[in-house]
Amino acid sequence: MTLQIREATPADAMLLNALSYRIYRAHFEHRWESESELEAFIASEYSLVELKQSLKEQAVSCDVAETDRPIGFAKVTYESSIPDTNMSGMLLNKTLS
Repeated sequence: MTLQIREATPADAMLLNALSYRIYRAHFEHRWESESELEAFIASEYSLVELKQSLKEQAVSCDVAETDRPIGFAKVTYESSIPDTNMSGMLLNKTLS
């Protein structure tokens, strides 16, 4: 089985949304103390509206990992604000099943 990485396009927004909700929850749900905070985070990063917008931005790169089917993706935001500071940094969000 060959792993392929390809650049995501705005047409992949629904795929990325479905992958993120399924995979992120499966891997990280136990790390969150509050279900509502988890839902808010997922919506802020992976809602269809957010994904469609971020896939158009030059400061964001998104790649899909596929074998015989999509198995995950990585989203890199090159200048992301660091909460409670005046600084920004690179943010890597990844989900893999």
